[in-house]
Formats: sequence, structure tokens, C-alpha cells
Amino acid sequence: MEAALREAAAAVRAEAEARYPILVDTTVWALLDGRPMVGGAVLVSSQADAYQEALARFSPDERPVVRPVVLTALDTTWEKQRWARVTGADAADLHRNPAGDDLQTQWAPPAWLRWFATDPDGGPRDLVQLPDGTVGWVARADFERADPDADPWASIGRPERGAAVGRGDLVEAAAIARRRLDRPYLWGGNTDAAADCSGFVQAVAWEASGVLLPKNTKDQLRRGARVAAGAIEAGDFVYVQGREKRLMHVGLALPAGDDYTVIHSCLSRGRVLEETREEFLTRYRFVGARRIVAWDRP
Repeated sequence: MEAALREAAAAVRAEAEARYPILVDTTVWALLDGRPMVGGAVLVSSQADAYQEALARFSPDERPVVRPVVLTALDTTWEKQRWARVTGADAADLHRNPAGDDLQTQWAPPAWLRWFATDPDGGPRDLVQLPDGTVGWVARADFERADPDADPWASIGRPERGAAVGRGDLVEAAAIARRRLDRPYLWGGNTDAAADCSGFVQAVAWEASGVLLPKNTKDQLRRGARVAAGAIEAGDFVYVQGREKRLMHVGLALPAGDDYTVIHSCLSRGRVLEETREEFLTRYRFVGARRIVAWDRP
């Protein structure tokens, strides 16, 4: 039975090796009192799901197989992780692949990263996870491996589903956002110098409230409380889609008398701009709005 369990686990691992460009999997499986038990960890949830499904037949009852630790899950305890720190004065660029030709996002120092693996082809980038949960490849010259004394991400405010969180001053948020007016658009960027749409609202919310949104617009759209188009207020995040290119886009609603404006980093205009509600919702197709941060309103 033990040999059959190990053989089944090895088959799952082999399938993952063929599926993923780099495999992070330190799991060790054994039977304890007739029940499959696991030590070690995997990188993503799909790996854990594959193990649970394949090894379910070794469980003596209907209880699910123990799930391996998932290193990219934001609720995984910090002691299970290996860590690194962003060094230097400039933001670290995180790319979608180890070749470094697809900027996904950026993160400015000081910051702690979860460290997962080195490029198996000997390239200059390692696989890491940023504080907002984004996983990708960062140049080894931009960080150093280190061991924290406590959870480096413990103080980060995480947005929830269905409710606004944290606390921030909306007047301050508006001032922070407007200081970035006319800053250039950069696909994947989220620094003061340049940002894309999701990076812009992420950076403003983080600085103004300590609430860290996901980088991707679709992930942001799953957080906070749903707001109807006719109920949008200043402080809400407004998600739209381009009428021609159909790209997802996001802006932040700001106070404007009895109405609101929308400030956003615009790809077609190449910069951060502020528009009236009517202008913004005429140029884009409304997708949804979310109340993610619990702002103190003027």
C-alpha cells in the first residue's frame, strides 16, 4: 500500500514537471495509521488539487486527503516560506517569464519577497512573489536572500470579498492621486514615475490607506462590495472595458461637488488624466464598480 501511494504521488509529480516550466514541489507522502499524510509544499493550488484527487483512493474513509502547503497562498504561514529583500534605490521589475520580456508589475524598496526558485536555464532572474501576491521573475541583482525575524507581511491590509476594509482619508487619497496627473502610462508599471491603470490605483490605495489591492484588474474586481453604476461614490473603483480593444481598465472616483470625476492611467492617451463621470463612462463600457477601501469622507 505504501509503495502504491508513493508511485501515485510520483505520477502526479511527473505530470506537473511536464506541465510547468519550473517545478517547485518538495512534498513527501506516506501512510500514517492508514491515512495519506504529506510533508513539504507545492507552488500553486492546482498542484495541491492534483495530489488530493489522485491520492483520494488511499484514504480509508470519505475525509479528503491532507492538502499540501501552497506556497503562493497569501494565508500560508511565513515560517513555511523562503524570503528575500528588494535592495537598491530603484523599483524591481517583475516579469511574467524568466526571459524578462513581459513586464508584469514593479515593486519599490524596501520590501520583502517570497523566494521560490532560480531559473533552471541559468538566467539572471529568480521566481518570487511580491507582497500583493503577484508571482513572476525578478533580476537577482535587485534583491538579496534574507531570513526575517517575524512575518514581513503581517501588517499588510488585504481587501476582502463583499466588504470594504481598512481606513483611509479620501481627501488625502485624492491629493495623492492628483499629484500623479500627467505621469506617463507604462504597461505593467506601478511606480510614482509611470504606471498602468491597475498599478496606478493599487499604488494610490496602498499609500493612502495601507490596503494592498491585487495588481490585476480582474482580481481587483473580485474584491470589495459590489456597487451599481448609479450608486458610485467618490472613493469607489470603477472598472470598464475599452470599446475598441476590449481591454479591461480601472479608475478611481474622486470628489467633485455633488458628482465625481474619475482619475486613471490611460493607455490611449499615454498618461494619467482626470475626467468627468460623463466623459469617462462615454468613452468606455461600464463593467462594474467596487467599494474596496473604507474611506473617511469629507
